[in-house]
Amino acid sequence: MSDKKVIENLISKAMELLEKEFDIKNKGGVPKELKGYISNFGASIIQSGLIPAVAFYERKETSKTDNVAINRKKLMRIIGNLIGYDLKSKEIKTEKNSKDDILLEELIKNNGTDAKIKKKDIINASIAVKLAIRVYKQIDENEKIGDKDE
Repeated sequence: MSDKKVIENLISKAMELLEKEFDIKNKGGVPKELKGYISNFGASIIQSGLIPAVAFYERKETSKTDNVAINRKKLMRIIGNLIGYDLKSKEIKTEKNSKDDILLEELIKNNGTDAKIKKKDIINASIAVKLAIRVYKQIDENEKIGDKDE
């Protein structure tokens, strides 16, 4: 299957995961920072490499109110779930990706030629997330906005 087809198939699941992770129905959109985070993620992979980029985005938050680190970790969790998404069964294999830092652990554990998680898969998943983010209204997390169609 071509990358374009893979990405097209992942967009709806990315939207589903974004809605779940960021409570879009109640908040009326996604945090406006996400667009920048996901765009910078691709650049980070190119500049630093896959493992350093994922490690940066999965790093632990410094406090319970550290929304920057929390939101970046949520993006990595979404990408991890998309990679675990089985296109044939149309189900997300969440048991595989239930831990926050599973993506980094899997990359480090399988850092070889026969790695289970391929760089291409992560890039395709991040593109699907980037496209899915564009569907929603960009909001300031501190203010609650009504319907996303406004």
